[in-house]
Amino acid sequence: MRTSINEPLSLDYTLPGGQAFGWKKNKDGVWTGIIGSNVVRLAFEGSELFWDGADFEVVKDYLRLDGSILTDIDALGKDPYTAPLLTKYSGLRVLRQDVRECLFSFICSAANSIPKITAGIDELRAKIGEPIGGGYYAFPTTEAIAEADPEDLASIKPLAFRGRNLVKLARYILDHGGDEGLYALKNLPYEQAREELTKLPGVGKKIADCVCLFGLDFPQAVPVDTHVRQIAQRYFLDGSDSKTVTDRVYKEVREAFVERYGKRAGLAQQYLFTGEISGL
Repeated sequence: MRTSINEPLSLDYTLPGGQAFGWKKNKDGVWTGIIGSNVVRLAFEGSELFWDGADFEVVKDYLRLDGSILTDIDALGKDPYTAPLLTKYSGLRVLRQDVRECLFSFICSAANSIPKITAGIDELRAKIGEPIGGGYYAFPTTEAIAEADPEDLASIKPLAFRGRNLVKLARYILDHGGDEGLYALKNLPYEQAREELTKLPGVGKKIADCVCLFGLDFPQAVPVDTHVRQIAQRYFLDGSDSKTVTDRVYKEVREAFVERYGKRAGLAQQYLFTGEISGL
């Protein structure tokens, strides 16, 4: 199936960049990944998006094909730091993911690389996820993770200790209201939702902000790592020379992004981060 898209879209910049884990591109340029219980294939050429495996509304929601990117690009195009990146990485966008899957996935990301995170989550799906056809598996339910043997998940080599953290988190969630509590965070103000996330075992500020940005629709969330710290110190934080992301530095960096970009801070961070790791 195909449809015309009248807004910038790049699957190549968006899908493999560390927002979500598991998308793979074949030699024909087709991306395959899992959205919910759907095995989805995507390709984009010219102005046409090709897809199968799910209703278009599922794909549209996941890729945020609602036209809002046009206003965001217009605003960021007036900023000297983001403007050149809008051209170089045209079509990069923030995904809208399931908050539960997003949370558990970023638990797997702690001190880990994207290839290892992807491999670990693939094995996690195959071990305790429900089969959805074609050799693919849905992301495990919170109940399935909670019932798993922590050492069994820790034996997944790319996950290691993170496997135990998954079980601890899942059991905590089930003991404190279940998945409904996670989805209800969307109804809170950003700062409050972020604070609630940091109460969960294994969830620090960065993971909380990743979940806020990629899973909870808080576009002002800015996950801060070493790269983002360096960007902020170069452009926004005169006199800051810290070499680590302490709590104080994290707060300063996040606030500097929000002060400059407002509710587009998360998208601005994605463009600046992509430029940083690509060496622009």
